[in-house]
Amino acid sequence: MKLLLVEDDINIGNILKRQMEEKGIAVTLCGTGRQCTELIYSGTDIDIMVLDWMLPDMSGLDILNQLYFDRISIPVIMLTALGTLENKTAAFSLGADDYVVKPFEPDELLARIFALYRRANKVHSFDYSYGDIEYLIDSHTIRHGDQSVQLTNREAQLFQLLLRSAGKLVTHDEIIDAIWGLNSNVGNGNILNYVYFLRNRLKTINSRLVIKGVYGSGYALVDEGEKIKE
Repeated sequence: MKLLLVEDDINIGNILKRQMEEKGIAVTLCGTGRQCTELIYSGTDIDIMVLDWMLPDMSGLDILNQLYFDRISIPVIMLTALGTLENKTAAFSLGADDYVVKPFEPDELLARIFALYRRANKVHSFDYSYGDIEYLIDSHTIRHGDQSVQLTNREAQLFQLLLRSAGKLVTHDEIIDAIWGLNSNVGNGNILNYVYFLRNRLKTINSRLVIKGVYGSGYALVDEGEKIKE
């Protein structure tokens, strides 16, 4: 696993780097947002990024926003002393996959890193087709005829989950468990945000596929006019 650690406190960064490397993780440590973005945009292979919110030159949220805007998908764990629900919602809405509040136990962070790595890589080795679209897993791209749209990492995880159960209801708990883990602080509102994003993606390529919601239960990806299967 190749991990990018973005932490401006050099002492904390070096301690975490050493602990991660003892677990077999290849770690690159950056102390500023600029170093982080330069590394990412250089094309360096990164499996997971652990990103501090409070950096000397920009916030971790600024970095998430930039990656989201440029459709760069990297699994991200936010690492911060900012632990309010508003903080967490802001990070998750921009594509963060997990959120760890300081102070924390190093073993918990390591466990979350390995859990996220397993989730991020738990995809089939083939592409999907359903209705009027094709989905390319490696590039997180939905195609409809000569039109295409690329998904962020979080959008891709949700879309793949719905696509694997196309026509059938996927419950809120199943979505949270598969993408964030049941022990996370993610709620149904976070799911709704990503459903909204995906609906817009499908509209931009004029697909007739829709994501139907069943109040209090979950969501299903269906062809327009079709009913959700029992």
